[in-house]
Amino acid sequence: MLTKGVRVVIIQRKGSRELNNHKQLVEALKKVNGVSRVDIFAVTAANPTPWAFWKNWSQADIVVGPHGAGFANMIAMPPWGHVVEVLAHKAPNFMYAGVALRLGLRYHSIIAHDMKHTSKGTPDVNEVTAAVHQAAQEIRELQLTLGSKQVVALCERR
Repeated sequence: MLTKGVRVVIIQRKGSRELNNHKQLVEALKKVNGVSRVDIFAVTAANPTPWAFWKNWSQADIVVGPHGAGFANMIAMPPWGHVVEVLAHKAPNFMYAGVALRLGLRYHSIIAHDMKHTSKGTPDVNEVTAAVHQAAQEIRELQLTLGSKQVVALCERR
């Protein structure tokens, strides 16, 4: 939430489009300047409810994860939100870039060069952390600029 620091949610998938270096990414994201909290949202059979997705996305300032249908949940993100999507090297699908832009969110894509559409992949940790750093910096600037009344008005406009 905007007034409580920058919260990053990283999507953890198993099997199809799993990030091989997930643990390394989590540790690197915890060290990004401006990030106050990194939460892991595991996409599992025990966590398939729309409410679980909605809750995590609605409370995230930045969401990082591999391409997948779960990115449709960005509709729940606050208007200052940033999406960092890891895409497959061959035939990357940028459909969620359009959704993010239409919602007024900032979008960042990272290509995992060893990932195919349904395989596991290893995104470059430095690329991911650079995108999150840029996003956190923009959100922190917004936090410093806007007062609570303006934040409420920004949310209501959406």
